[in-house]
Amino acid sequence: MATVRITTDIRQYVTNKINSLFQARIAAKESELQHLDIATQTFMSHISKEEFETAKKLNTDIKWVPEISSMFVAVEYEFEGIKRKSTFNVMFKPPVPAPSRFHGYSSTPWAVKPTLPCYQHAVQVLVAIEQLKKDRDTLVGALSKVLTQCSTLRQVLEVWPTALDYMPESAKKRHAEKSEKRGPAVIEEVDDHAKMLLMKARMLNGG
Repeated sequence: MATVRITTDIRQYVTNKINSLFQARIAAKESELQHLDIATQTFMSHISKEEFETAKKLNTDIKWVPEISSMFVAVEYEFEGIKRKSTFNVMFKPPVPAPSRFHGYSSTPWAVKPTLPCYQHAVQVLVAIEQLKKDRDTLVGALSKVLTQCSTLRQVLEVWPTALDYMPESAKKRHAEKSEKRGPAVIEEVDDHAKMLLMKARMLNGG
């Protein structure tokens, strides 16, 4: 194995690789929010049934009442004892007729009330997203430390055996070229939590 020096470019490549793996999982979780009926339930909690029935009757043949296809909502929840609020757009399928107060841009999102059936499901998804972000940041921090302490790829592989999966192709090819002399690597052991996150990252990469 040829000597592969750990450069700034390699550190950035690995960081971007890990970030992209977690971002794919985060994006998948975010898409779940569009399948919880949040739009309809939240809309109906901020409008009377009479208003909605009247709008539907007016739109039977001709659309007298303008429709909306999405709405800006807010969900309040806790993560690790800290109160959070997430705001995002949810879609109507199909669009619904709505009073003028629901049209146009508004910086104030419509609250998803805790009494709604979709609320707990939305909180579960948002907490899962928070956990993914925390795991990502923890893992990136741990790997950054390893890549800073190690000067060569061989040293990295001593504490992170699967690191080769996250290296650029040029580094992999160089590493496979010829033998390099082994020398002592003075680096700290990766803690158990980081090791667990490394295993998660490898599973993500394999998927």
